[in-house]
Amino acid sequence: MTDNGVKEYGSVKVCPLDPLKQSYDEWKIDFYNLIGASAPSLYYLLNTDAGQLVNRPSTFADPENPTANEEKTLKLYDTQQLQLFSKLMMCLPKQLMLVAQQGQPLLAPNGREAMDRLDEYYHDHDPGYLADLSYTIHNMSFSDFQNDAELFLYALNHKAGLLLDRPGYAIPVQTKITILVRALKLDSRFDAIVSKHAVDPYTGEDGYLKACQTAVTFARRLRSSGVQPDTPVGRTEHTLNLTDGGPRLTCSNCGKAGHKIETCWQKFPELKEKALKDRQSKGKGKGKGAGRGRGTVNALTFSQV
Repeated sequence: MTDNGVKEYGSVKVCPLDPLKQSYDEWKIDFYNLIGASAPSLYYLLNTDAGQLVNRPSTFADPENPTANEEKTLKLYDTQQLQLFSKLMMCLPKQLMLVAQQGQPLLAPNGREAMDRLDEYYHDHDPGYLADLSYTIHNMSFSDFQNDAELFLYALNHKAGLLLDRPGYAIPVQTKITILVRALKLDSRFDAIVSKHAVDPYTGEDGYLKACQTAVTFARRLRSSGVQPDTPVGRTEHTLNLTDGGPRLTCSNCGKAGHKIETCWQKFPELKEKALKDRQSKGKGKGKGAGRGRGTVNALTFSQV
């Protein structure tokens, strides 16, 4: 979750929404995570059409004589919606409570209906919301999610889903692939995935699903082996050479591989002189094994997965 995180009032955990400190979309991810972790049945109401007020199971075969099972189903639905509504109200400032309460049934407050009202408010009454959300999606990176590939993908799919039915703002699947691969490029642990995409690009829904599954598999293996994120300061999507031998740093000044512009000897000749002096001073007296090593690469290959 974000730095605003979850707060606990007594025995009840909530994640308050402060519009001045956090966007609605960021808060919504926190709220969904909170509900998913504490009450999966309520999360089901949030995430499926079954939770919508229009789908309330109130149609009985015989309205005058409902069966025990029909009554039990309706009571469970109303109880869960009331629980969801109560949790939501504890998270909202007063002005947004009024928005969420519009159109509520008098005797059975509906949490999903309240959430839908908030979505409508931010989508339709905030003219900059959709544009800001689209910009945020197009510029997502692993660093925004503690370099966690799974959190990144969850947020990417969730945010893109909010724009799914918005003409002019919907994120095509190929764009989602581009956003994912661009994020992977900045962490050398995922170079194998980026190299594969350069040779055999992921395309369409199946390609996106495959790319997501592969990234998650890599992330879990890396996490279990304790390998830390590897995001060199000079590495950007524009400094990677994907045409010969896979991703590697390429200097934007001289065009040579293996270093970045900040350490380019052609641009900064004094760095070359210093490096040669250091090498001479360190090389004296050293015997076997004094050569230049390649180091350890903290990345996985497809064969390792």
